[in-house]
Amino acid sequence: MAGIRNLVLIGAAVLGLTSCGAGTERPLRLESPTDGAVPGEAQAALDRRLVQAAKANDAGRVAELIRAGGDVNAKDPIQDSAFLYAGAEGFNEVLRLTLANGAAVASGGPSQQDVVAQLLAAGADPTIPDPQGRTALENAERLGFSKIVDIIKAGPPTAR
Repeated sequence: MAGIRNLVLIGAAVLGLTSCGAGTERPLRLESPTDGAVPGEAQAALDRRLVQAAKANDAGRVAELIRAGGDVNAKDPIQDSAFLYAGAEGFNEVLRLTLANGAAVASGGPSQQDVVAQLLAAGADPTIPDPQGRTALENAERLGFSKIVDIIKAGPPTAR
């Protein structure tokens, strides 16, 4: 049962549901000294380092790489961005930095909908609250993910 609970928490974090509203601290918006025009491979290398720093929970390095022009929405080979990884792992300072610097949080697209459906089919319990006491359904409603709301309300495929 602990495995399914972890699936729900991980799935919710991947969806950006558990951490989007976490904390009361104001995000730190960083100004980049560049004009945003970093050449191709140099940008890719910078973005890779940013994701790696996020995975290492190195907020100082993340801030430095954002200032250097790193893209907070860049993804690694398994499609994790700095924001998604920080949310999944509970790296709140890194999460705040990515949010304040343009992280795309409008999760809820077809891939995320599929994840929710798979988690429910595997027996995940969407009523388990996140650290703020909100369920996946409450977070999906709060964030306007109407299709995910519909999926959660419908329950697992066998219950439909």
